[in-house]
Amino acid sequence: MGSGGLCLAAAAGLAAAVAGYFALVPASPANKVAGGIPAAQPVWTEVKWPFPIVHWPAGITGSIAHTREICVAAAGPDSLFRAIGFDIEDDQPLPKEIVARVATPAELGAREKDECPLGIDLPKLLFVAKEAFYKMWFPVTGIFLEFHDVAVEVDPDGGSVLASPVGGSGFDTMAGRFGRCDGMIFCYFDLPAD
Repeated sequence: MGSGGLCLAAAAGLAAAVAGYFALVPASPANKVAGGIPAAQPVWTEVKWPFPIVHWPAGITGSIAHTREICVAAAGPDSLFRAIGFDIEDDQPLPKEIVARVATPAELGAREKDECPLGIDLPKLLFVAKEAFYKMWFPVTGIFLEFHDVAVEVDPDGGSVLASPVGGSGFDTMAGRFGRCDGMIFCYFDLPAD
């Protein structure tokens, strides 16, 4: 699936060095273990509330995500990245009954303006961005976040998002990248090493 990896990396506007750390594995019971991690990867999970904890090999940090069709691992050396957050979902609209749990009225305020150039359901993009942010946040802080605990601003023309925890928590606003490819929406954040 090399072309899928190139599609994801190019659409997300990721640097070539980071894009080389993405791995795509078809989702199937034979290829998954707990939490959707591809079985071929040298990682394991510990399923704990509120989120499975991924144990990466020494010197590596990363993030995993999966849909019914694909599993994705984004990883890199911890000398470059303190944390990585990645999420991917199908590009179908978020069910209406879930929108209010994920997005605030302020985030949805620009929905009509942003959805036209995006061609993506804005609530679904906010869901994916908040999940990716959380996957970067939690390993560093150990603090659980609800969807409304993260504020997201979308730049539909630049393919970028800004995300920050509501109330600060000493964490800066982080810039992430998003894209759409082959019926999937994805988002990526990284926290550089100190």
